[in-house]
Amino acid sequence: MMISKSRFPFFDRFGGVYLDSASTTQKPKEMIDSLCNFYGTENISTGRSMCGLGSVLQKKLDLSRGYIAKFLGTTEDNLVFTGGATNSLNILSRGLQHLVNSGDNVVITEIEHHSNLLVWKKLCDTVGATLRVIKVDDSGMYNKDDIALKIDGLTKIVSFSGQSNVLGCIMNFEDITNMSKDFNFISIMDGSQYLSHKVASLESLNIDFVVGGAHKIYGPLGLGILYGKDLSLLRDLDVGGGTVSRVDSIDTSNYYSDNRRYESGTQDIASIISFGESCKFLMDTNFEENLRNMKEISNNLESRLRKIEGLKFVGEVKERNGILSFNIEGVNSLDLAEYLSLNGVCLRQGHHCCGPLYSRFQLSGAIRLSLGIYSDLQDVEAFMFYLKEALKKLRSTKQNTTENNQLSSLKSKYRLEKTDDMPDVDFDKILGIDEIPTSVKRTNNDYKDDVLPKEGDIISAIRTVIDPELNINLYDLGLIYKISITTDSIIEIEMTMTSPMCPIADKLPVWVADAIVGLSNVREVEVKVVWDPSWSIDKMSKEAKFELDIYN
Repeated sequence: MMISKSRFPFFDRFGGVYLDSASTTQKPKEMIDSLCNFYGTENISTGRSMCGLGSVLQKKLDLSRGYIAKFLGTTEDNLVFTGGATNSLNILSRGLQHLVNSGDNVVITEIEHHSNLLVWKKLCDTVGATLRVIKVDDSGMYNKDDIALKIDGLTKIVSFSGQSNVLGCIMNFEDITNMSKDFNFISIMDGSQYLSHKVASLESLNIDFVVGGAHKIYGPLGLGILYGKDLSLLRDLDVGGGTVSRVDSIDTSNYYSDNRRYESGTQDIASIISFGESCKFLMDTNFEENLRNMKEISNNLESRLRKIEGLKFVGEVKERNGILSFNIEGVNSLDLAEYLSLNGVCLRQGHHCCGPLYSRFQLSGAIRLSLGIYSDLQDVEAFMFYLKEALKKLRSTKQNTTENNQLSSLKSKYRLEKTDDMPDVDFDKILGIDEIPTSVKRTNNDYKDDVLPKEGDIISAIRTVIDPELNINLYDLGLIYKISITTDSIIEIEMTMTSPMCPIADKLPVWVADAIVGLSNVREVEVKVVWDPSWSIDKMSKEAKFELDIYN
């Protein structure tokens, strides 16, 4: 029996089609209630608390650790909680650096997320080791011949994904781990996707370390897991409260010998307890059966997509396991993604932080659909309807670059009018689009300076406005298309957004206008929001690309 969307409160408000579960999964009510209940009624420190509620909460925390360990197929002693999967990988690269010397090698694979690439590149650069990359074949599997070629007696660490976040396939990582008997290297799995698509038994995987993020396993954001078969291999650990049983003097500290040694400071008690509720929920509702149902939905979606003219999947993958990435000949993937997003479909477009993998397939990016255990046939029906409507429109019309570039124009191109045969998608619940201003005007009431402002001054002002999600200023992000300065010190700006669904699209033009009007020699500023041409990563500065680890 399929699990109902009603178990996930997100769908009470979201009226569209959610196909972005590889980015983050939606949360069961039990998890949300636990998180809210903690901060509302249980916000007490655990450990040595003298409060009665503190001891009750400690038991609840211990119980949650047990749920999580049971779900993952391991023991509590082998689990460390971190700030996320990327944080776990950084802990491992720092903690295992003592095992790698100049002349040694570390091995990763061609499919890795940037997080599982950059940490090992940094380690190799630091110690003078070589970073080797195992290739994948056309089916997306690790190439067995290349595995044998890249791993040798000087290999100290091999870090690989259990499942590709682009291709969806469960990887043949056993071909890697089986070689550890002969070459005695440390094996590490990035389980970010694997742990939400397989019933895990970490103890039986023959892998030294596994990392993952709770938010991809129907749990809270900001909590990571680090499984270690032998945690004592880690060095250069964080120190501080929580890692010691006592400090008798400046020179005498007694560190814990168990997993507490690896969890410095006050832990995210609320997230651990609520993630425990997620794991209990997944076990109580038969996670294995729900995964089978999800795979059936995924197969149904894949078979329908194969009937679309010109559609090509990324890789010749046999089993995509709820993650499907594709392009359609003659259709710009960003245009398609914008069309679908404006009609209530939540998906992902781009290179999905897997630049080397897309380079291997000679692609700049793709549309990615990813399912969760709550996905159903209605999602498939709705998506296929909007996809076909999008292709009719995008294939039959050419973009007119001289047309009025306001959001109303974009909506008239991409937003469908409601008809009786449309899937039941509630546009009133898809928030944000109508709130984006077409222009923002500001007047400087303190204007006194007769010196005409320079473009460099305007750019400097814009660079003070930071995209809080990407932590990049808007100018280097490539959102500013035009700067005009009139002889009477009036500034006109044309800017765009990374996407019409940008959650702060209504605020960015205001911030830009406020930054510019703050210059003493600016009389007035108008910031216009335009949508043509669409933003793409090639509009970013080299500095911004470097900051975001984009290599193209």
